[in-house]
Amino acid sequence: MNTEAKILLTINLEGGALLRGKPEVRKYYLTKKDLFPKQKFKGNDGNKVIKSGKYTTVPLIPNEAKQKITMCKEAYDYFISSMCPQWFHNPKEWKKMSEKERLELHLSRTCMHFGGKSFTYQIVED
Repeated sequence: MNTEAKILLTINLEGGALLRGKPEVRKYYLTKKDLFPKQKFKGNDGNKVIKSGKYTTVPLIPNEAKQKITMCKEAYDYFISSMCPQWFHNPKEWKKMSEKERLELHLSRTCMHFGGKSFTYQIVED
């Protein structure tokens, strides 16, 4: 049995996690217009700063959930073979498909099995 990796499959799953980013320092200014929005001010009197300060915030960065799978050469050979799997509806149509189409159909079913939204794959050359 050959256990060397032939296919590297990455499945993008639903959901994810939020990670803490780099802390940011933000400044704020409080003016008369902010405190008394209904009052009328003459000239720039309403723009007079009453209080100012700083605060630190930590932004949250979304991190996608991914599943990484490696498949051996035997799996690759089965995926591209002309032998029709039992879940496929038409054996004649299966034989007409190219090797790439057969491989991608198998990988899309694997993606569905894990509940993924999409997938990417890479074939490792010998």
